[in-house]
Amino acid sequence: MKKIKNIFRIIKEASLKTKKRKIIICLDIIKCHFKYKASLFDYDFFEMYKLTDFERNTIITKGVNNEYIKKYNNPKYIKNFNEMIFKKTFDKYLKQDVKKIKQCNVLNELNPNSLSTILVVTILGQVTVAYLITYGNKKLVAPIDIETGIITHPACDRNKNAYENHPITNKNIKGLKIPNWEEIIKICEQASIEVAAIGYASWEICVEENKCFLLNGNVKPNYVYYNLPIHRNNNIGLLPVFKQKEERKIK
Repeated sequence: MKKIKNIFRIIKEASLKTKKRKIIICLDIIKCHFKYKASLFDYDFFEMYKLTDFERNTIITKGVNNEYIKKYNNPKYIKNFNEMIFKKTFDKYLKQDVKKIKQCNVLNELNPNSLSTILVVTILGQVTVAYLITYGNKKLVAPIDIETGIITHPACDRNKNAYENHPITNKNIKGLKIPNWEEIIKICEQASIEVAAIGYASWEICVEENKCFLLNGNVKPNYVYYNLPIHRNNNIGLLPVFKQKEERKIK
């Protein structure tokens, strides 16, 4: 019953926002499911009802993300990645005593109340996208330019509220340069080729003043971070970036 109510809510809200009849929205949801592999959540959260077909084709939806996982990650390693492989294979990248982590001054000034980390996604040994993960009352995500280490957009929470400044310290988020960026890239690219059967993963990095460490890895990257409307340039998603990385590796 709750799921049905949610469907009707999404149809009603999309209809009001687009001025289109509910039956048209309903058919559009079905179209996006089959053509763009979008879940109902994707259609609503990524505001696909506002996008043209060209723009929709650039969004990494749930189905597209699952295809990347299936294409590049061996199921055996997916199952055992955190339990068996991670500590053995990636020990040299880890902080041995996580209780002694002291984040760098830049991130500590941004948010002294909790650890802010860097989430980096790799495909076939190449850094593809990266995000700052920090916290206010909620988890905040902001994209980072992988060439410069500079945050390019305001942070955004799960409710799609935008934050130019951190809600706790009022420090600027957009334009902030992440320290030790070259080392972050190096760690993630090296870690990403440690297991040949894993070609698509995300890596969580803690940044100390003069050193970076790997905190965690995920062979089922959270695609939701990729598509937040406030982070898209001209409504274009990140799928073209992912495809470019694939083609570059194949060549």
